[in-house]
Amino acid sequence: MRFTFETSALLALLPLALADSLTLYLPSNPNPFSIPANTHATLSSAGVHFAAPLSSANTFVFHNVTPGSYLADVHCPTDA
Repeated sequence: MRFTFETSALLALLPLALADSLTLYLPSNPNPFSIPANTHATLSSAGVHFAAPLSSANTFVFHNVTPGSYLADVHCPTDA
């Protein structure tokens, strides 16, 4: 099978098109506004790590996440 230049260029962009954002929401109970501002979350997979700070909307937004299986961890200095 032979690809033209245009097809090859589109196939090269495919991983970028599959990348997306992932938002983790904190539950309303206990009060999410009591969590320190320096709280952050990480997504981990085999050789891939993403980090996101706590937003003012009490969410963690990860950008450019490719499809796959990830472990999410929330790191809060006041809670173990």
